[in-house]
Amino acid sequence: MPSSISRRPSTPVSSTQAYAPGARVRVRDEEWVVRLAARVVAAVKAHMARLRKERAEALRPRLIAQRDAIEAFRGRSLEQLQRREQSILESGRKLRTDEAQRLARTRHQLLALVEARNRWLLQRVETDERAYVRIAAVLVGA
Repeated sequence: MPSSISRRPSTPVSSTQAYAPGARVRVRDEEWVVRLAARVVAAVKAHMARLRKERAEALRPRLIAQRDAIEAFRGRSLEQLQRREQSILESGRKLRTDEAQRLARTRHQLLALVEARNRWLLQRVETDERAYVRIAAVLVGA
């Protein structure tokens, strides 16, 4: 049992029973239970923060690889659009209005797709820094 979480000596149950489900604590020990709960919540929050940090470090290489893949896709696609436009111009004619509009619309859709993919990637791994901790206790009068 960690020394930071200790049981009051006046509690009528043994140390193994004090933390067991269904353990009975006298009503006058309610203050002790509240103080203990505060320590438990603090310890759990610290533990959850450590786990969150470890998970972030473990996921970082995969996230960087995915971000790089998105950027590579963006680069290849924009280069392809530029080559298409350049081939039309090199043929000695001007871009027709419909061709220019189609290329602009395709470029806009491509950039929107890349932005949406980056947003999805961030939202998929984003978590709240505050740990959600729920403690349930039943106090039974003697």
